[in-house]
Amino acid sequence: MGLYENRPKIFTDAKGNASGFWPDVTKEIASRMGWKIRYFHGTWEECLNKLETNQIDVMPDVAYSEERSTRFYFSNEPVYVSWSLVYARKGVDIQSIIDLERKKVAVLRGSVNVEGPEGIKKLIDTFHVNCTFLEVDSYLRVFEMIDSGEADAGVTSKDFGHIHEAEYQVNRTPIIFSPSSLYYAFSKDSSATPYLIEKFDTYLKQLKGDQGSIYYHSMENWMGIKPTGKSVLPTWMFWMFISILGLAFVFALMSFTQRSKVKTRTKELAVEISERKKYEEMDKLKSYLLSVVSHELRTPLSTVKGYSTMLIDYHDKMDEQERLNSLTAIDKAADRLVRLVDQLLDMSRIEAGLIKMEKELTDPVHLIQQIIQEARVRFPEFRFETDIEKPNLPMARLDVNRIRQVMDNLIDNAVKYSENIKKIDISVACLDSSLFFSVTDYGIGIPESEHNNIFERMYRVEQKTPSAKPGLGLGLSISKGIVEAHGGHIWVESPSGQGTRIIFTIPANA
Repeated sequence: MGLYENRPKIFTDAKGNASGFWPDVTKEIASRMGWKIRYFHGTWEECLNKLETNQIDVMPDVAYSEERSTRFYFSNEPVYVSWSLVYARKGVDIQSIIDLERKKVAVLRGSVNVEGPEGIKKLIDTFHVNCTFLEVDSYLRVFEMIDSGEADAGVTSKDFGHIHEAEYQVNRTPIIFSPSSLYYAFSKDSSATPYLIEKFDTYLKQLKGDQGSIYYHSMENWMGIKPTGKSVLPTWMFWMFISILGLAFVFALMSFTQRSKVKTRTKELAVEISERKKYEEMDKLKSYLLSVVSHELRTPLSTVKGYSTMLIDYHDKMDEQERLNSLTAIDKAADRLVRLVDQLLDMSRIEAGLIKMEKELTDPVHLIQQIIQEARVRFPEFRFETDIEKPNLPMARLDVNRIRQVMDNLIDNAVKYSENIKKIDISVACLDSSLFFSVTDYGIGIPESEHNNIFERMYRVEQKTPSAKPGLGLGLSISKGIVEAHGGHIWVESPSGQGTRIIFTIPANA
């Protein structure tokens, strides 16, 4: 019986004998059956091809996918659950999928974490990121390319990364994705396959049912994972998971209900062609929003899940700095989830007319100065210039936190869509008993045909440039709701290709 051996997962000693988690488990099953194992060496892709053409009988460490199920049979019993990580060369700051823009990324050719439905290529396409993939034959080569500077980043399994990351000049990023159950794979052209699957399933269940078996001993020896022991995660994190899943379910239910209403209304307006088209477009837009929100939720959720599991599995192998880095990544991902949920809740309140303003007498000059000071801390690479008519600005009654939210939204957009000129202009003036606030960037601008649309809920301008950014398209709609709740107005001025200026007014006596 031939078995695949690949150095990133199964290690060889100087004599060429296979050792590691997968060989240990496989040898134990073979020993119980009285089999003799013969190993075949080759790249991942070569061994998959050998398995497909029945040159080998069994291949361990194979993630299931729909495409692979057409080529191979799989054991019914999963052996192990793993996921994938993005590593970056030291000195290269990569915190999210967006940061892979124009980067060279080394990946394992033919791997499910590259080509699969949740692979890195699918993530890149979803977020419209433009990067270059360098396909290689092993995870070792991925790390070598990052270390040498041939690649800016690379993708490996979390187990390979945990074992080898200290040997190379690489940093683990917060990007964790593609959780996969790993199985034994079998040739579809072998008459022995049904018999082999039955035996592998039988003995795998026995080994996994005995915490003193070679299965758990080898997992601890090679991967640092103990079969027993209490989680190092606090109770609040468990409830955070429950809360996040609950919010995701509620949002999905709300979206489903809304989609049903749109479809019902569309049928009622079947005779009126123009109205029907309008609602069909609305339905399409909401489907797009649900898709984007799913991805926005999945990225921080994967980070939280990946790093928390890593803390559980490897906490006794990690030093204090590694634990702190993992908890920091979880904290940042949780912040992203909180911001996402806050936006959805704000949008719901605005649509329902339930948004409340807690107004107080405020000095607009002091407020803008505080906002700019905070913006300089958040975006130190940008230059913020101000134009304030200090002597002529009256005190105004407004909700300070909500106006801060509007200004932060506008500043975040200005930074996001700026190109080469890292400069943002912020002004406030008084005219005809109204305060005029504005934020101006020098980026790609907004087409004139989109000026009347960008403040609509769930609307995003389709940018065809490499700098296109993902997002929910809720920020400007929420800002419009807040401004109008103050009795003001908001609009855009954006000459084509010359940057964007967003202006809003607040009555001085609001």
